[in-house]
Amino acid sequence: MSKARQAVLKNLRSSLQRDALSSDATAQLESRFTQHTVHEQPDLSHLDLLERFTEKLTALAGTIESVDSLVDVPTAIEAFLKPHDLVSAAVVDKRLIDLPWATGFEVSCRGAQGADKISISLAFAGIAETGTITLLSCAENPVTMNFLPDIHIVVLHKQDLLLHIEQVWAKVREAGAMPRTVNFITGPSRTADIEQTIQLGAHGPRFFHVIVVP
Repeated sequence: MSKARQAVLKNLRSSLQRDALSSDATAQLESRFTQHTVHEQPDLSHLDLLERFTEKLTALAGTIESVDSLVDVPTAIEAFLKPHDLVSAAVVDKRLIDLPWATGFEVSCRGAQGADKISISLAFAGIAETGTITLLSCAENPVTMNFLPDIHIVVLHKQDLLLHIEQVWAKVREAGAMPRTVNFITGPSRTADIEQTIQLGAHGPRFFHVIVVP
């Protein structure tokens, strides 16, 4: 433990008028942390995962489509972007860079910048209960890709579609070291701060599109 952290914890204990935890209390807390107890959940086991995910995502202004194969993703993206008249360039998750992108469609693997209009990410998981996408920060998909571009497109493998959020945390632990950030995204950015009127794109993308692949 760093000296700075020790100093912070010492100040907290002092303000709470409490000494350091006993070895028994520390052991109890560590045991609790490793149990990862799942509390009460709604019973949604009878629902089709993709149908539930689609219902919840589209209810919050997100859009979704399914394709037959990963190699069909570039064609689907081109069709989605045409109405926006933005089909020339995107920042792309490095794990998707080798897909058959159309000639003239420029793809870059880097963190998104303010001028970027489109980002294309690979999802870690989807949550059917709420229509939420989970993205982990990593070198392949810098976290700026999730928030800076106006249009955020996410590729989701159907096998990574889970029912509840608790299953996502189990999947994260199974994957190994905890990432620096875990982002849960449900539809495009929105706010109702101005006269209680929903405005999309206030704090992030105005368009959020999910492409489901086998």
